[in-house]
Amino acid sequence: MSDLELRLEPKQALRISPQLLQATRMLLMPAQELSHFLERAAEENPLLERIEHRTNARGSSEPATFVPEAGRWDSAMASLSASLTGQLEHRRLDKPTAALCRYMVELLDDNGYLDSEDMAAIQHLGIDPALIDRALAVLQSLEPAGVGARSVEECLLLQLQRRRPREPAAEEIVTHCLPLLGKKQYAAIARQLRLPESEVRRACQIIQQLEPYPARNEQPDDEPVYVIPDVIIEEADGQWQATLNERYLPRFSVSRQYLELLESSGDTEVRQYLKEKLRQAQWMLACLEKRQSTLQRCADLILQTQSDFFQGATAHLTPMTMRAAAERMQVHESTVGRCVKDKYLQCRQGTFPLRYFFSGEVNGFSGQAVRMEIRALVRAEDGHRPLSDSRIADMLDAKGISVARRTVAKYRQEMGIPPACQRKQA
Repeated sequence: MSDLELRLEPKQALRISPQLLQATRMLLMPAQELSHFLERAAEENPLLERIEHRTNARGSSEPATFVPEAGRWDSAMASLSASLTGQLEHRRLDKPTAALCRYMVELLDDNGYLDSEDMAAIQHLGIDPALIDRALAVLQSLEPAGVGARSVEECLLLQLQRRRPREPAAEEIVTHCLPLLGKKQYAAIARQLRLPESEVRRACQIIQQLEPYPARNEQPDDEPVYVIPDVIIEEADGQWQATLNERYLPRFSVSRQYLELLESSGDTEVRQYLKEKLRQAQWMLACLEKRQSTLQRCADLILQTQSDFFQGATAHLTPMTMRAAAERMQVHESTVGRCVKDKYLQCRQGTFPLRYFFSGEVNGFSGQAVRMEIRALVRAEDGHRPLSDSRIADMLDAKGISVARRTVAKYRQEMGIPPACQRKQA
């Protein structure tokens, strides 16, 4: 008698589909990229018919004389994306891994990093954790070294791990002593890791040769391209409005001519081909409508929350996190993250990334307001006696902005401001 036993057990599993990827990719696309995507889709699908007369997101005709102010596109990021996609095409990857890798490439920020919110969103989609780990490993194996990292520490470690021979001391310093390295406290590092100070100094020299921002070296030599802002905030007849900038966005509908052909054709192959193209066209138009609706709701929320800023009553923003915005829009936080990524808003104060209008609250002040204060203090400091993070925290506290020293250090690093020891003039 065999000991083998067959057992059927129900199991729920969510799989990432091409349709879901297309919907999330379209939400990620800024206006210029979306325009190119729609044009290519129309070339490949005869059931997509272009509409020449355009209306804006609120249903009224757009003025023909309106010419939006251009915002600068991050050409370095565009170059990095193209480079990574090209490298993936030369890898022999299974379809799910390749699709998720391409999706992760589109999530990379301007420095070549993966944001923790975006990674959480991928997990929320219900993708197999093993597939996520596999795709992440593939992405982090591409050039430039460090791309796809989720933190500065991981970025530097990814670069160190490719060195031959390996440098264990340098890896230990990055893992455990990066803040001390920023202050050049070599003796403290040596004591903590129980290493000779000479070895610590040699390892630190290796670390200083690494690139903490992988996308920086991908900057092309030609002049950056200019793009159209995705959202425009303007005053009309005494009312402030948030309008999606659709002036250069092609619009399509399903072709009546091909629908009639689908109904009348007796050719089985022709009917099957047209049915598939009709399904693709309807899905793409539905995704586009959903994308525009979500972006419009996000723009309206930004206008409502930051109305004093747009009207010129204040230079500071009202604190608003993406989580709070998601709750008010009744969507998942990851949807807000995808909605604002790589998109720009134009108002009379200038052109800003949509992400600029989201930040946490620090004692009633937005993160942007605190960053502005830190930058102003650093600019006004004595170059021979630069302000330490602790001193900046004390000065902010005197202004009623109570923040911890580590918060000052975090914001300073995010703005690319070196620590006081590196700002000191000889």
